[in-house]
Amino acid sequence: MDWRQDGLVLRKFLKVRLEIDINKPLMKRKRINSGLKPIFIEFKYERIKVICHICGKITY
Repeated sequence: MDWRQDGLVLRKFLKVRLEIDINKPLMKRKRINSGLKPIFIEFKYERIKVICHICGKITY
């Protein structure tokens, strides 16, 4: 963990639960504009058995 001067903790991950449309490809990463330079956020998925590496969808 990385500690900031104000005592808050900086983490390299955030775990969330989402409802997704399984007919659409899963996102691998997302670009977010944050002031001076863009930030790329990578997504990792749990409890999904197989994801097609070509189309990004949960396999059929």
